[in-house]
Amino acid sequence: MEFKDLEIPPDLAVSLERQRQQHETSLLSKAIIGVITIALGVYIGNFLYTKYVIYEAGKALEQFNAQMAAETRQMQARMAEKAERERQYQLALEQERTRQKQMELDFRQRQIDTQLAAQEEARRKEAAWDKHYKKPAMCVNASRQSVMVECGNDYIRARQKFEASWAMKPASN
Repeated sequence: MEFKDLEIPPDLAVSLERQRQQHETSLLSKAIIGVITIALGVYIGNFLYTKYVIYEAGKALEQFNAQMAAETRQMQARMAEKAERERQYQLALEQERTRQKQMELDFRQRQIDTQLAAQEEARRKEAAWDKHYKKPAMCVNASRQSVMVECGNDYIRARQKFEASWAMKPASN
């Protein structure tokens, strides 16, 4: 609306014009303030949303790290169990080897003891034979063939008799 067409006193016209300009300025100011407020709201909203996303990402990262740490501990525990089982297996294997070596040593020792006992038995038997058998006087310096044959036969009969009596004795002779 134009004030020029109306007959209004100039003071009032100036006052109305000033009010109209103030009103337009006020609307423009309100519009600018509104735009600034909206922009500020968008900025703050974006800022808060970014903070929220960072917070959620941090929480997710903490959960991921906790899960990875738990899985790492589980894996380490499984590896430790496996290492312990391997150590136990190696220990059992070494014990078995030791047991087998000891059995072999015991077997060899029994063989040696048996052999020594047999040698001792043979020595005692020969000593007993030497005490038992007395060469007849005719066989001491026998020169004739018939006497030597008779002495050989006598020796064989005496030895067979001794062997039979020795076999009948208890093992502790």
